[in-house]
Amino acid sequence: MVNLYPDSLGARLRSGIKTFHLGDYRADTLSFDGNFAMAKNRRDADGILMVDSIVKLKVDARLADSVNVMARIDEFPLPLVNTFLPSNINLWGNTTGRLTMLGKDFDNAKVNAHLAMHEAGVIYDDLDAQLKFCEDTLRLINNRLAFNNYKIFGANANPINLRGEVDLSKQVSNPGITLNLTGDRVRLIDNNKLRLRDQYITGRLLISPN
Repeated sequence: MVNLYPDSLGARLRSGIKTFHLGDYRADTLSFDGNFAMAKNRRDADGILMVDSIVKLKVDARLADSVNVMARIDEFPLPLVNTFLPSNINLWGNTTGRLTMLGKDFDNAKVNAHLAMHEAGVIYDDLDAQLKFCEDTLRLINNRLAFNNYKIFGANANPINLRGEVDLSKQVSNPGITLNLTGDRVRLIDNNKLRLRDQYITGRLLISPN
């Protein structure tokens, strides 16, 4: 539904799917309810995504002479993101987090957030390579996201260790990034499948970043 007024535009979007399938992911119901309003100097939006009648994503944004954004995700199923990714890249698992953004404009807003993965990872089908994320909570505090030995696992127990910082304090849209990867004989590929249509590399690939 769209409402038109002399100085504003408003819209509401409702959608629902029964028996949702996406690859190996299944849900009995998937629904979205969102609102958008636009006036001369203001933009307002909110939305709720529900899976099997449980709220998984909620967003509330107010953009006028300041920025006020709040978002939360609760055990959000990452396979839903695969629709927007190349077909040979797939996520699995779920994630939970919160985000707030407050300020006079986007680039100068104060951002705080936290995010945790749960039995989550990514697979690159062309190489049959997969990475698994540890379940440590990532925290963005006052525009600074610190990686303190965050672990990403391949096909063995040896992790890639991620250290460093993403700094949004000067400009949110142009962050300063300082990251360091270390690891010892991390097995990215461990594949004994037969080569099929150039899709797979057979064998093992070990890396030791430092």
